[in-house]
Amino acid sequence: MLSNWNDLNALGFGDVVHSAASLAELHRRVERAMRQAGPRHRMATADARWIVKDTGESLELRAELPGFQPGDVDVSVEDGHLTIFGQRSASPPEGYAVLRKERGELPLRGSLELPCPVDLDRAEASLDRGVLRLTLPKTPQAKPRRIAINAS
Repeated sequence: MLSNWNDLNALGFGDVVHSAASLAELHRRVERAMRQAGPRHRMATADARWIVKDTGESLELRAELPGFQPGDVDVSVEDGHLTIFGQRSASPPEGYAVLRKERGELPLRGSLELPCPVDLDRAEASLDRGVLRLTLPKTPQAKPRRIAINAS
């Protein structure tokens, strides 16, 4: 990670970072370097970004999956691990022609160790506007219980 403009010297961009007017030249050089690198250096898979909440009764999970449809995603739980696998389709809607394509098919993988046992028979999942929402009710043994305190 670059932490200072002077770090660009090591990348061969040091002669263009000393004035605001040369930022356009820096941009052109970076773009050219990215084009020369080709697709082999681009990320091949996406990672699911998780938000996990423990409500006491269940685990509420949310993952951002932009561009994915419900049929593109597979969710499973095995040995206490939740796994998401998906493949985003890149075909245009019927009747449309592709003029420029910047988003292609994208495999998605994500795995998360669950902090407690869950009841998969009552689990619910939905995918709306690129956000996967999972509700995983806890098993009775994993739910928090109150202990009554008796006066002495």
